[in-house]
Amino acid sequence: MLPRGGTLARGYITERTHDHKGNVISRANDNPSLDSREYKVEFDDGGVSELTANVIAESMYAMCDENGDYILLFDLIIDHRKHDTAMTKIDQKFVDSRGKQQYKRSIKGWDVCIQWKNGSTTWKKLSDFKERYPVQTAEYAVTNGIDTEPAFDNWFPHTLKKSGSIISLVKKRQTRYLKKTHTFGVEVPKTIKEAAELDG
Repeated sequence: MLPRGGTLARGYITERTHDHKGNVISRANDNPSLDSREYKVEFDDGGVSELTANVIAESMYAMCDENGDYILLFDLIIDHRKHDTAMTKIDQKFVDSRGKQQYKRSIKGWDVCIQWKNGSTTWKKLSDFKERYPVQTAEYAVTNGIDTEPAFDNWFPHTLKKSGSIISLVKKRQTRYLKKTHTFGVEVPKTIKEAAELDG
């Protein structure tokens, strides 16, 4: 996300800027405040701007926490998918030792596709995502007609009923979602196999 017209927009650096003779404008410096290089940035809507190296660097650092983890801000849920491992209605019901019908609870086997404020999208396990954004997840389930599925029907009614108090509690938590795929621009492997592939 880079500055554009008083706001932030997703853009891509395409090249260094040049003067009318074809020479690159300004030069690099070990002191970031004296680095005067300029770059052309193309935004998603086709617009092009020229930004200096230090402005670009500040924007990049602003999207990372003190550990260098990339910060993603939640926008909305745009899709979902159900795996074969998800609990069915038949699996959900059981009779306890006293002969009373009970219901199992499980949200495994479901993923949701998240759109972030920077325009990117990511698939996340429902089990990992629901706790951080319970109200938005419940509203999505109702809107898309999946609220009767076992993964939702045992918790979403309470969530929507108590949405006001839940929202206030969630706001007290950390509102940023840390994307642990990169640290200081370096890809972080999740398994030994990924580490070997990245190292090779």
